[in-house]
Amino acid sequence: MRAVVRDAGLRRPVVVGHSLGGLVALACAAFPDEVAAAVLVDPAPLAREAAKARFARSVAEVAADHDGSWRRGFAVRRMLATDTVRREETIAGAAVVPAAVAAEGMRAMAQFDGAGALARAAVPLLAITADEPEPALREHRGVALGRTVGAGHFVQLEVPDQVNAMLDRFLRVVLPSGAGA
Repeated sequence: MRAVVRDAGLRRPVVVGHSLGGLVALACAAFPDEVAAAVLVDPAPLAREAAKARFARSVAEVAADHDGSWRRGFAVRRMLATDTVRREETIAGAAVVPAAVAAEGMRAMAQFDGAGALARAAVPLLAITADEPEPALREHRGVALGRTVGAGHFVQLEVPDQVNAMLDRFLRVVLPSGAGA
């Protein structure tokens, strides 16, 4: 991500990531000369060891998921029954990610040092979650927390008005007037 920012000639952008991308955004937050702020949209587990262990145990299953059924089920389990926006497209998209790539994504989420990344964060952080934020986020004083209502994991699709309102307010508070515009 940092190389993309440099290669694009961007000056301290706000990085925003969903799920695994939220972990990437958090990792970028350790570089205040390169990013202005980071937004974690329903991030993968940061420090919940039980969840990280489930991800680690799933790596072999995902690597062997040649028909995409495990990955389809994984996507469905992250949705509420009422989630309808791009539902089938999202489920199908999860199933076509190459199994080896999906397995490495699971491994990365399982091994990510979320507590360490939070400790290294040197820019303002916003975490928007669909459920109660995990303790690592609630206990870190440098994280602004937002929680959506009425959506599963894919909050940016289901309730973009809520996500965008929180993002807009966060940016107005943390960025100097006119910065990042």
